[in-house]
Amino acid sequence: YLLTPEPGSGVASNRNLRVGVGPVELPEHLSRPHILVQAGGSRVVADKSHRWAGPLEKNFTDVLTTNIGQRLGTADVAIYPWETPGSVDRQVVIQVTRFIASGDRVHLDARWRILNRQGTRVMSETIALVENTDGEDYDAIVSAMSRLTGRFADRIVQAL
Repeated sequence: YLLTPEPGSGVASNRNLRVGVGPVELPEHLSRPHILVQAGGSRVVADKSHRWAGPLEKNFTDVLTTNIGQRLGTADVAIYPWETPGSVDRQVVIQVTRFIASGDRVHLDARWRILNRQGTRVMSETIALVENTDGEDYDAIVSAMSRLTGRFADRIVQAL
């Protein structure tokens, strides 16, 4: 399975910003090939027949970056690390604390901040997003995860 970019709600007015995304961290328990689902308050299950096509952290970062670029109307969005320090106007640093299906919902919780060219924090936020899966099969779960990644990109672009 792969997360896929989600169409945005239009082009933002700050599209001339050069934005850098990263570093992006996902919880260590998600750095495995199997898709995890929460089966109880503290129990997770990995179904060996449902696997990510590659590392989830990289796929998440790539899709989030693509979503941000689409919403800004530019392909000029860099993924950390970029070649020259100070080459981005805004850096979005993200620590995802929860990204998992539970029942018929998917949850994305994250702490994130935006830094300016000098590395000074412009803003920071904690976000908790929930999306219904429209079913409990893995296609529905991954589709909901993709939608959440798009909603997260919407929130980031609003803050830029």
